[in-house]
Amino acid sequence: RQDKIRDMLLTQDVVSIHEFCEKLHASEATIRNDLTLLESQHVLKRVLGGAISTEGTPRNTSLHLRTALYNEDKQKIALCAVTNYIEPGMTIALDAGTTCRFLAQALVESKIPVQVITNNFHAASILMKGEQIDLFLAGGRIDRSHGSCHDDNTLDMIHSMHCDRFFLSPNGIDSITQVTSTAIDEHAAKMAFIQQSDQVILVADHSKIGKSAIKVICPLQDAMALITDKQADPREIQKIKELGLPIEQV
Repeated sequence: RQDKIRDMLLTQDVVSIHEFCEKLHASEATIRNDLTLLESQHVLKRVLGGAISTEGTPRNTSLHLRTALYNEDKQKIALCAVTNYIEPGMTIALDAGTTCRFLAQALVESKIPVQVITNNFHAASILMKGEQIDLFLAGGRIDRSHGSCHDDNTLDMIHSMHCDRFFLSPNGIDSITQVTSTAIDEHAAKMAFIQQSDQVILVADHSKIGKSAIKVICPLQDAMALITDKQADPREIQKIKELGLPIEQV
């Protein structure tokens, strides 16, 4: 039964407890016990009402699912980014990653006067509350499942701007395949932000470290620094450090 749970998670973004019960002909209590055991083995991550896989190649999961994961770690990463890597008068870029939503909130609370360009609709709605922030939304068709814009109009807007620093939230970072993304459309926007920015700061929680997604965004050497949390695998962190990338763990 637990092998079947793993198989289901490898073919779907998220599986609900109800689906597990229905397809495996097991009680809710039994499924919950299985999920608890598999989570302890780092096979999956339990979320409200179900679970997602932590095995294999990261997938392009929906916004509501990504928002439920590792929020405390993302808050710490965001605070570090704002405190140590953003200065008054800068122009910064934020991508569509959920970590950048937390960065937007930390930026509003910091009162630092900056210009921000983003294709992250939810980050933009937060940034609007900061009177000290001059906000540019790289608009276009909104992808509701990811809360972002990333069509041709978005790319045209990004290419018309220049940024001091781009805060890149990828789906995978490792010492071999470098910085990667699951989403083809969002990947193009991230690439455009890199082209238009002087420096790139990677912001990624521990679940992204040592993982490789399908689309390569850039080599690690192109980044100025990586900000992650203390739960990241120390072996992976050491490999990345050996490539010369400065790392802050919060």
